[in-house]
Amino acid sequence: MAKFSNLFQEAAGQAPATSTPDNSSASSLPQEGFSLLFVDDEPAVLRALERIFLDEDYRIITAANGHEAIALLEQQPVQLVISDHRMPGMTGGELLRTIKERWPEIIRIMLTGHADIHSIMGAVNEGAVFKFITKPWNDEDLRLTVSLALQQYLLIKENKELKRLTEEQHERISKYAAVLDENRSLLAAYLLKSGDITKDRLKQAQEQQAEGELLGETLVRLGMVSESTIAKVFSSHLKIDYIDLRELEIPTSVLSFLPRDLCERNRLLAVALAKNQITLAMADPSDIFKHDNIAMMTGLQVKAVVAKSSDILTKIGAVYGDQKMGSGCHDDLDLITDFDIFDPLDEIDIVIEEDEEQLDFDELISSSAVPPIVRIVNAVISEGVRYKASDIHIEPKNKYTVIRFRVDGILHSKIKIPAELQAAVV
Repeated sequence: MAKFSNLFQEAAGQAPATSTPDNSSASSLPQEGFSLLFVDDEPAVLRALERIFLDEDYRIITAANGHEAIALLEQQPVQLVISDHRMPGMTGGELLRTIKERWPEIIRIMLTGHADIHSIMGAVNEGAVFKFITKPWNDEDLRLTVSLALQQYLLIKENKELKRLTEEQHERISKYAAVLDENRSLLAAYLLKSGDITKDRLKQAQEQQAEGELLGETLVRLGMVSESTIAKVFSSHLKIDYIDLRELEIPTSVLSFLPRDLCERNRLLAVALAKNQITLAMADPSDIFKHDNIAMMTGLQVKAVVAKSSDILTKIGAVYGDQKMGSGCHDDLDLITDFDIFDPLDEIDIVIEEDEEQLDFDELISSSAVPPIVRIVNAVISEGVRYKASDIHIEPKNKYTVIRFRVDGILHSKIKIPAELQAAVV
């Protein structure tokens, strides 16, 4: 299963080696890869865990109890801890809670027997555990769990770096934001040329234009033209696309690229980011100086598309809620890209193997003349309903596929089907 660790060798290798151990920073990765700490009071269990990862590119550290584990963490960086629950002196739950408080970036996994589950649910509520693994464990599942957990570790690290870069971007943009407030719109000329408005009505609208209001918004408010007309005029004259923001799902990392107050004042919104290009939905894309200034501030080429002003403001409001404009770029980032603390609650899987209670597969497919795949799927869904499961997991193994039902937050294995039928069932 060394193929799993290959997912992380390149990323881990890029991180600079630290001269002194430091578990307080998620960025301190040793050059040789990830460090794993196994904690168990039984030497045989520690040896078994070490054997599982012999072919992996990990640095393995072991501790016989919680206090020894804390001492090791104070001396060297570790990215993942696997701890037994029942240990003398300090239980696994107490150890992982301490690790969460002192080194929250470390991924924490607990080994436990069936009888321990109810006694350690407090660790779940406190967010101290990434995942539970029951004894006896499956070696392949454990290797995969560790690989996925370390992938999560890297994602958290990358998200923190993304937030830092975005904060710098917002600070830089804020210094030049006043330049963007100057309006050099060509909308009036376009509307006169297209015949959608007369000079007299245009002059009337300009006289009644409110502070902070775009000319197009004034025209719409006075009932002189519609937002659709304005969008069509811009699209026709500038040869750019119109997009309906109501139908568009935009990643939060893209939405947060520009500060909220700048977007609201200028009625624009980042909708896509490429390597060297940012796509902006603009209520008034005719101001070429605005394009140039954003390009200068971001270092990216600007591609403009036209959108309705009301849709832009609605989208901004939907993202930021009732937060007031101008509250600061850091508040904007806290709302959208707050990755500082990893909350493992959504990732927890408590898996209980219950082979003695599993449904008989041959009985499922021979119960009627209905095609086998249909009967299997019907059985999976009906059993899920019968157990009042919140969700159903279809997990491929080497020799079979196991169907698990999540009941009260715990995954129960109930049905096994031949591996070759997995694709058809899905």
